[in-house]
Amino acid sequence: MDARQDSLSEASISRKRKIIIQGTVFVLGLIVLSFAQPTPSIQGSEEGLTASVDASQGLRGILPAEVPLDLNVEEFEVLTGNWKTRGEELAALVTKLYEDETLKTDGQKKLIGQINHRLKTMEAAILDRRQQQLHGPLISLHGRISRRVALAEAALKTLNFDASAEKKNRIAKARAGVVKATDHLEKSLRRIENGMPWFDYVQGTELRKLAREGKNASASITAIEKKFAGKSSLTEAQKSFFSREMFAYYIQEAKHLRAAENMTVDDSNAKAIRAELGNLVSALEQFEATNLRSAAGKARQAFDKLRDLTPDGGDAISVVLRSYYFNYNVRIVISENFADKIIREKRIEKRPVKDFILGADVTGNSNTVTTSGIDFKRSDEGIRFDLTVKGIVNSETQGETKQATVYTDGYHRFWARKPIFFDGKQFHYNKSATLSVDANNTTTGATTSFSRFPIFGGFADRFAMSQARRKRSQSEAIARSRVADQVIPEMNDKVAEEFARFNKYVKKNYVDGLKEAGLSPSAESLYSTSHRMVMNRRLMNFGELGGNFSVQPINPGKGVAIGFHESMFNNAIDKMNLAGKTLTEAEFKHEFENALTDVLGRDVNFGGEEKTKKNAGPDTFILDKNDPIRFEIDNGELRITLRMGFKQTGKKDIPAQVVTIPLKIDIVGDDLVFSRGEAVSISPVAPPARRALQIARAGVIRKKIESSLPTRKHSRKFNIKRQDKKPIVLQIKKIEALNGWLTLWME
Repeated sequence: MDARQDSLSEASISRKRKIIIQGTVFVLGLIVLSFAQPTPSIQGSEEGLTASVDASQGLRGILPAEVPLDLNVEEFEVLTGNWKTRGEELAALVTKLYEDETLKTDGQKKLIGQINHRLKTMEAAILDRRQQQLHGPLISLHGRISRRVALAEAALKTLNFDASAEKKNRIAKARAGVVKATDHLEKSLRRIENGMPWFDYVQGTELRKLAREGKNASASITAIEKKFAGKSSLTEAQKSFFSREMFAYYIQEAKHLRAAENMTVDDSNAKAIRAELGNLVSALEQFEATNLRSAAGKARQAFDKLRDLTPDGGDAISVVLRSYYFNYNVRIVISENFADKIIREKRIEKRPVKDFILGADVTGNSNTVTTSGIDFKRSDEGIRFDLTVKGIVNSETQGETKQATVYTDGYHRFWARKPIFFDGKQFHYNKSATLSVDANNTTTGATTSFSRFPIFGGFADRFAMSQARRKRSQSEAIARSRVADQVIPEMNDKVAEEFARFNKYVKKNYVDGLKEAGLSPSAESLYSTSHRMVMNRRLMNFGELGGNFSVQPINPGKGVAIGFHESMFNNAIDKMNLAGKTLTEAEFKHEFENALTDVLGRDVNFGGEEKTKKNAGPDTFILDKNDPIRFEIDNGELRITLRMGFKQTGKKDIPAQVVTIPLKIDIVGDDLVFSRGEAVSISPVAPPARRALQIARAGVIRKKIESSLPTRKHSRKFNIKRQDKKPIVLQIKKIEALNGWLTLWME
């Protein structure tokens, strides 16, 4: 489930992490503050199973009888130019998949193939810079269509599994697993004195033989299991030995084999499979429309049941859900160019020279210019990079012996590297720095005790210089050693000091802090290439859904790109314990700040208190017990849906309403401009006694929204402060809200 699309002092790394976290805070904060001012029993026949009461009906009764609203014909009208006709054709195919009741299984398969062919054409256009003006509409439509069609295709595959063939396949895999586990157990026990009797005790030879010969092993496995269950009769030492991983692995694989051999094929649960596929599709369609937690929970429940019911253990459905509903919902891509700018530092250091080299007392001065940087390394698991230091040492020295004083200019270039590995929780830096030195010494003059004599002085000076030049290779070797003695320990010590402190900071404020707040990622993928580092994370707990696959890779250019999926916002909001509370505008803001303070391990204060107009409406909110705040991101908008009632001073309270507010974020000059869309939707959770009453309530709420959500401007520039260094100005270059993703590009 690696949805790839395409640090370093404490100061630089922590700033990057803060940028990422603050990006989330920034978006959420502005929005909220704006408003607030057992083994499966497979059923079918042994002769073969299609897992369908009527194999020909296929998806009928599983897919909705009408095309979803976000895929109706009008949605395709955003496609213009050479995509107008293609859009119309694709709209017709999608509508046909849902609404053609005469379409049977074979026709559905063929139709899905035609839609997939057009989706591939769409993908090519999305990646084509020449069609940049249509990228937004294409990405949105592609996302909505592709996940529906993938699920429909997986449902057809699930309905048409041959359970008998699947049973044979599962048994074959289970037998191979038993042989592997038995070989591992035997190899492990042979290394232990008197270990092999235990191999005989658990009937290793017998079970392996049955697995290799393809004979039924259920009876033998049951007998073996009884021996494991009878551990109470063993001594404590024997129990401890018997509980080792090698035995656990062995019995686990044995049980898998017995389960596969005892799997029944019976056509009585074909209806149950169809019913749960229908429940899954229905729940996901509700989730697509509302992002409600209850819909996510229903989808998860249906999937869990399908894993027990289907011949493939839900594998076909699982592949789709992992890509489109269980995927990562935070994506961070940092270019090497950006990281290098953050870490880059130039230092000039002057030092006196006092040494004893080749029998001479050497004194003088040296001037060292060093530049630090970063070099990303390819890694499929975790992020690898080298901290680099390149420098030049210029020296002017004189070496004195009893016979002569020799003057030397040194010009030494060096390159040092320190490998670092980040696993998502801490940085590892145990390997020593390596160094390469290009040393160059030039003898510029010499004096001797004979220098004042006209004839002998010149001869003596030239002789002293020739002797010094003969020792040049030796002196340069010593120079390389001196540079290494200075640079390597200093670099190792500096990295150890900085990263030890930073690891403590990360653990306290992020790893432990996120865990306490229930916001630890449930899955993550970190990798690096020679040009960028990528961090994908998923905030998704039991009963929740995650992000989706995006056909458009995030290219950070020379900066950093951060993508937040709407599910990250929604799942995070659920952890903030706002549901069911009655809060004033100020309390709502305060609660939100406290929640983010707990999450980030640092004080969060949005400030910006504003006076609202008189009679601007109610200022106390009664948040719904379920899903009080929901985010949806698509078509260039970030839509926030509030489920809450309103208290009014001297008037009756307004009962729970569903208020959907579209927000747009544009870049105008040096500002981010947040503006409210015109299509604000207000509807009651429960229908009122009189329609006129709801119209009046909606008017009050609309007035509140208008007064609380004026167009706002915020600078798109940020200062990245660096310890003892000039801050770096970072600006948001581009913002995109498409297919559930809010993506920011910064340089």
